[in-house]
Amino acid sequence: MAAQRHSKDRQDARHARSARGAAHAGAASSWWSSLTWPYFAIALLVAIALVVLAFFGISSCGRAMTLGAWQREVAHAAELTTSAIEAGYKDQMASLEVPRKEAENALDSVVADIEGQGYDVGYYVATADGRELFSKNADEVFYAASSIKGPFVLTTFTEGVPAESRYDVEEAIRWSDNEAYWRLRNIYGSSVLSSQLEDMGVSELTAHNSFVHLTPAQLANLWLKNYWVLDSSPDAEWLQSIFANPVNAPIAALSEKSYSKGGWIETEDLNCTVDAGIVDHGENRYVMSAMISAGEDEPLLERLVKAIDAYKQADYAYLKASGELG
Repeated sequence: MAAQRHSKDRQDARHARSARGAAHAGAASSWWSSLTWPYFAIALLVAIALVVLAFFGISSCGRAMTLGAWQREVAHAAELTTSAIEAGYKDQMASLEVPRKEAENALDSVVADIEGQGYDVGYYVATADGRELFSKNADEVFYAASSIKGPFVLTTFTEGVPAESRYDVEEAIRWSDNEAYWRLRNIYGSSVLSSQLEDMGVSELTAHNSFVHLTPAQLANLWLKNYWVLDSSPDAEWLQSIFANPVNAPIAALSEKSYSKGGWIETEDLNCTVDAGIVDHGENRYVMSAMISAGEDEPLLERLVKAIDAYKQADYAYLKASGELG
């Protein structure tokens, strides 16, 4: 009897465990079945999104670290390059500062010597496009003498030099012949030159004279307005040959492509030695006028002109090295 009860108890226990298992299985089945397909799809998409974000987040961090290192290397290289360039410019400028200062002192010495002899000195230097560079007594009036013949020819023959006037042009410029100059003025007049002089402040009466008093700035500006004729007028090449070697014209002698017209006189009332024109050293092209009150003293004017040109070239080299000339 006892054995039968024991057997029955074990069977009841197995049935109870089976019932509990079935109940749990039923509950789980009931929970799973309660999830609809739309919820399942959303949950799946969220899970995928989280995986993608995690992957790209790690990858982005890696790229950011790599990019940051590259940027630092480039920045460092740029700093080194800039420092090297600046150091090079400083070295080059330092080496050019000495001759520049020496040329400036030499010019001052020449001026002091001329003034020490009792003469007035004036000069004006400007870039080929008209920007003033340096000057001395730029607004002091000097007698321009035959230097005015240069601007006269340039303003008169912009369309070419007629064959019948070539002899007089050459005589007036190359040999500074006054008779040839007066013949040209009688034939062609001087309206353009006179108008330009009036625009510069010269009186109407004086502007129409054959010879005039001018300042270094005015004489240089006449060349600035008209030197283009030597570059691009119909007879530019022929005119260049005339203006390249006039007598007593130290500016024209500064280089093969420099052109000028000098003037000089020595009387009881009028004393001067003058030259003005365009100086061409390749990239370094500029206009210069130089005037002294010494009568017919071409060697003294030549000293002044050469000193001006030496300083201009040294200054150009210094400014070029510094980057100020672009």
